[in-house]
Amino acid sequence: ILIRANYLTLPFERAFMRRQMPYRIYGGVRFYQRKEIKDALAYFRILQNDRDDVSVERIANVPTRGLSSKILVMKDDARLKNEPLIRMLKDAENYGINRPNCAKIASFLEAIEKARSEIEKEDRNLSLILQEYLDSVGYLDYVKSLKDEDRSEAMFENLKTLFIDIDRFIEQNPDVTFNDYLENAALLSAQDEVQTGEYITIMTVHMAKGLEYDYVFVANLNEGIFPNNRAVTEGGKKALEEERRLCYVAFTRARKQLFLSCNLSYNFVLSSQNIPSRFFKEAEINVKFPASKKMEFDLFRSYQKHKDPPIYYPDAPFEDQEHINWEVGDYARHSTFGDGVVVKVYPAEGIVDINFEHLGKKKLVANHKALKKIKKGDLV
Repeated sequence: ILIRANYLTLPFERAFMRRQMPYRIYGGVRFYQRKEIKDALAYFRILQNDRDDVSVERIANVPTRGLSSKILVMKDDARLKNEPLIRMLKDAENYGINRPNCAKIASFLEAIEKARSEIEKEDRNLSLILQEYLDSVGYLDYVKSLKDEDRSEAMFENLKTLFIDIDRFIEQNPDVTFNDYLENAALLSAQDEVQTGEYITIMTVHMAKGLEYDYVFVANLNEGIFPNNRAVTEGGKKALEEERRLCYVAFTRARKQLFLSCNLSYNFVLSSQNIPSRFFKEAEINVKFPASKKMEFDLFRSYQKHKDPPIYYPDAPFEDQEHINWEVGDYARHSTFGDGVVVKVYPAEGIVDINFEHLGKKKLVANHKALKKIKKGDLV
């Protein structure tokens, strides 16, 4: 699967993980493992849990708040006092931190309390609250201030995609809580890395130069994405020619079959309606696009094998997975956790909440090989 930019991997990653299909990101990392996404999720987690010291330690000095040489001392003191690390931040002045940085830390703590209050409201826009939260703690300005403009833009695109993902999750699961989303994100990012077997490869077109595959899918062939809006706007005709050459590279990677796709939905990253790329017409590909439906396409498996990049390989091959249609009230048996009852189902995510007799509620992949549906009479 070839894409123009890395922020476009998330829908594929979600689909493959939900269906237990092994995949790898060639020349990159999974969406939820990218620095800016891990930073953002750490900021979000401390809204839900004061005692998440791992998250506090990760973002306490991002952006800089004068804590680089103090955080370990604070961490030791928190452990000795059996208090959360964030409580030590409230006493920043006692650790020799100067007045301007103390003001930054105070602003950071105030932003946390404000966001918590906003999240508790009934008619809240969660995505907007979180965007304003990251802005108020200075993280968005931190991303803007990076000297590498391409890196800065890529991080912003990934953060926009994260907010879109939050909106989509809430829309598809209206009864869920913010903590449910965080648990879901943690579950989807906890995939093993294996170096063998068959898998699907996702990569940017730049990374595909010199490589060939039997089946190639070029995704998101939309104006503004491919050709890239920023490249064309800033570089003019010369940049457009480079985008055209990249498109040629993408189209010529397939040995047997080439599949092209775009969609006509609203693009929240570009803040505009998606329209098909000009490259369809330039390649003399005549396609009648539907007026209001997204373009859909099937996914084939790639049989190319490379040793270097990590593969994110589920516990069992796709063809060995049994699809189970779970409903609330179904009885389930897990090979490790024992028997339990399904209390919530997330169909779009392929996730279920199961209340186990001795362990309480756990969130699990619905079609995991360790999980099966049983009858009430089979309970032990």
